[in-house]
Amino acid sequence: MFSALKAKFQHRHMKRRAAIIAVMGLSLGGLAYAAAPEHCGGGPGMRHGNPEQMHKMMQSRLDKALQEVGASDAQKAQLKPLAEQAFKEMKTQREAMHEDRDELRKALSQTTVDAAQLETLRAAKIKAMDESSRKLTAILAEASKILTPEQRLKLVEKMDRRGRKHG
Repeated sequence: MFSALKAKFQHRHMKRRAAIIAVMGLSLGGLAYAAAPEHCGGGPGMRHGNPEQMHKMMQSRLDKALQEVGASDAQKAQLKPLAEQAFKEMKTQREAMHEDRDELRKALSQTTVDAAQLETLRAAKIKAMDESSRKLTAILAEASKILTPEQRLKLVEKMDRRGRKHG
């Protein structure tokens, strides 16, 4: 009887050890995948597509949204350059993210991690994100002047429906 309990305990202990190793392996694999340059670069798909694919998708969504709210040709002509400006800002922000990730990778690969350097990287990232957010907010404010209140309301309702659909 004692040997049966001992075998059962060892079996349970081995299962636990295997589960821990599997979780650690998956975690490390996920981190490696997330840190790989190819992951955030030019893979297919909307989420990780290349900038050209994202640009085409943004143009298509903008055209569809403007059509749905009944924007005139003049309004569309005014909004397109603003959308291009916003896309360039988002592209710049995305490129900066890649550079920040490389800097973080370098900092974490040192024998001794410098907490002050990590804090400097964090503060610089927050500052860059804030500046980009200011630019995008200014573009959005300018775009809001082009649409009528009714068109903006339709756009907000469309955003709400989309949010509920994906939320």
